[in-house]
Parts: sequence; structure tokens; C-alpha cells
Amino acid sequence: MVNRKLPFGYVMRMGNIVTDQKEADVVVEIFQKYNNGASYREIVDWLKAQDVQYLPDRLWNKNMVARILEDRRYVGESDFPTIISVEMLETAAQKRALKWQPSQITSEQKALRRLCNTKITEDIECQVLALMNCLIKDPEQIQVSETRSPGIPLAIERQRELDAVMLIQPIDEVQARKLIAQIASTQYNEIDSDRYETCRIRHLMAGREPMETLDAEVVIQTVQAIAVKHDKVTLILKNGQHVEGGRIE
Repeated sequence: MVNRKLPFGYVMRMGNIVTDQKEADVVVEIFQKYNNGASYREIVDWLKAQDVQYLPDRLWNKNMVARILEDRRYVGESDFPTIISVEMLETAAQKRALKWQPSQITSEQKALRRLCNTKITEDIECQVLALMNCLIKDPEQIQVSETRSPGIPLAIERQRELDAVMLIQPIDEVQARKLIAQIASTQYNEIDSDRYETCRIRHLMAGREPMETLDAEVVIQTVQAIAVKHDKVTLILKNGQHVEGGRIE
């Protein structure tokens, strides 16, 4: 691989490092474009249209641009001829520092990440906000779910045991009654829990003003999970209800 022995913009003549005017003009233009808001990609695209190469037989890329923007020798350090001003270099350094700062994640976004099955986008946030406001505007929509999927491991296991007992003749009536009672108790407890959650969520929403932005605490208190399919959001409330596009199932 061919490497430059001197930074882009400089050449060696008669044993001295001097500026290559054509390359130096490109260096100045790179700093100006970057400081005026151009991205690395935009600068690369511009450079590819010029007749100045960074290296023979190699196209410009973002790493080449980054090396130029970070090189302090362009302001005259280490006995190199000055090509740009210190102000231009420092402005570029400040812009790079800002771009590398990690974006701050809000408490709302953290809550959505914990609940959602996919990457959170602005559109997902907007859909969640709209669905939550639908509940706030009409809390009476919140009812005990009739479509909650049977997901009670203990009840399912006891049902299997009961099915097995009923197949054996003569039927062990004592064991059968015991299993039936356990199944009924488990199902009742689950229904009772749904009713409690329904009343709690409804009370939480009642009297609340529609939100302009998501309130993380309200989301955590009411939503069990967020499902996204084909860019459409479904809220699964803590009482088992599914809220999709303003509808509750």
C-alpha cells in the first residue's frame, strides 16, 4: 500500500518542506466546507469530482478527510508551512467534539426501549403518545380483557393432569375434584388481577390532560409491552388489553 510521507498539501523540494499550492487550496476548501456544516460524506463527494488525488489510484474517503481536519501541522506546527489559520483548525475541532458527544437518552425513550420489541424511532414515539392520549380522553374504554391469551402455566399444567386423570377408568374422583378446584382458583386469581389492573389504570388516566410529550412514569404504570409490526404500534396494557390505532381489544 502506498502511503503519503508528508501530509496532504505539502511536498519536499531541495530538501525543504514546502506547500503544494494546488493541494493546499484543497486543504483550505476542506476546512471551509466542514466548518460551514458539510459532512464528511459531502466533502468526499466533492473531492472525488476534483482532479487532485490524496494518493495515486486511490479514491478519497472519510478517513482521509478526518486525517486532514485533525492535523495541526497545517497551522505551522513542527516547522511546517502554514496553510490554514489556528481559528479554522479550532473551529473544526469544536465541531468534531460536538458530533462525537453521545446523544442524551430521555427517560421516556428508556421506558419505551424496555417495553418495545424493536428499535425506538420518532414515529413509534408519536404513535405511542397518540394511543396513550386516546386512553386519557376516554378512560371508560379500559375494561377487563376478554381476549387475554391463556398464559397461566400452572392452570395449563393442571388441565393436562386433569385430562390424563379423566382418561383412566375408573376415574379418580378425589384427584379430579382437586385438580378442577386448582384450575378454577388459578383462573379466578388471574381474572381478579386483571380487574384490579383495569381499575388502577382507569383511575390513573381519569382527569389527566392529554400529553404533549410522553410521560415515562405514566407509560411504565400502564403498559406491559409495546409490539411493532409493519410500522404499526400496539400497546399491551397491564390488564391484558391491546390498544392499536385507537382501538381497544
